[in-house]
Amino acid sequence: MAEQVLNEDEALAFLTYLASAAELTLTEPDLYGSFRLVDAASRLLSYLTERASPSRRDLYRELKETIDRKKVLMMWDKEQYVDFIRGLPGDLANQLVSDREATADTP
Repeated sequence: MAEQVLNEDEALAFLTYLASAAELTLTEPDLYGSFRLVDAASRLLSYLTERASPSRRDLYRELKETIDRKKVLMMWDKEQYVDFIRGLPGDLANQLVSDREATADTP
């Protein structure tokens, strides 16, 4: 993996996004907090897609595209959105572990 995924300005912008998202969760409807966290994951995957090792960029791009496509379910299908959020940690872990194992086997 690349040594630096975020430069200082990007890290500060990301930190500001997270802090403002935390503050907004105090007054927003219930699902907005989870949406903001998933959106933060998508933003981080954008940086990884641009700067990670070339062998992993496609994986990160696919994960970001999946998150971006499914995060908007919050607006019209609450049940599917909740299912997506509940399954996302395991799905991410499985995909990342599978990728690690596959690249470890590559000479």
